[in-house]
Amino acid sequence: MQSTKVTELYAGADLHGNNVFLSVCDEDGNARFKRRVKPNPAAGNAALDPYWPQIKAMGVESRSTGTGWWMVFANKTGMCDLAIRPR
Repeated sequence: MQSTKVTELYAGADLHGNNVFLSVCDEDGNARFKRRVKPNPAAGNAALDPYWPQIKAMGVESRSTGTGWWMVFANKTGMCDLAIRPR
């Protein structure tokens, strides 16, 4: 019997006032997904929906935008850890 390795993915979000840039890469650093979405939880969740089961961790970058709603978004499935690192 052959085993299939499940690829772990890593997501990132760069928050701006008028958009959020999302990216997803695999454990080798290969980009799997890149997209700008509207700055609201529904748009972010819809864009990342196919990837949530494989997302191991997510980083969020924001200099001037509040991130309270994004913490809820990132923990939607309870499957990923959220890491916010202020500049």
